[in-house]
Amino acid sequence: DYLFAEDVARAIWDAQSLPTGIAINVCTGRGIRLIEIARWIEKQYGGSVVHIPSKVDERRLVGSYVTMKQITGWHPKIDLEHGLELTMQWYRKNMPFTLQEAIHAG
Repeated sequence: DYLFAEDVARAIWDAQSLPTGIAINVCTGRGIRLIEIARWIEKQYGGSVVHIPSKVDERRLVGSYVTMKQITGWHPKIDLEHGLELTMQWYRKNMPFTLQEAIHAG
C-alpha cells in the first residue's frame, strides 16, 4: 500500500484533530506489489526490469483509512499512477543526470 508524500503530509496535519490514543491507518487501501510498480515504470519510461521472485513478492499489505476518513474527512487524493508520474517529473527536473553519471560522480 503506497501513498504519495503530499497525502501523508495532509494526513499528519488532519491527525491533529484526532482524540488522544486512537489508532488510525494512513494508506490508500490498494495493495500492489513492488514488481507491478517497476513494470509500470518500465512501460512508461523504457528500460528493463530484472525480477528475482521471492516470498516477499507474494505478500500484499493493505490498510484501511475508514477511521481516519470518518473522524477527519481525510482520504488519499493522488492515485499511484499519478504519484509515480509526479515523482518521475521531479527527478527529471532535479536530478538531470543519468544513473551512470551519478555512480561515476560519487
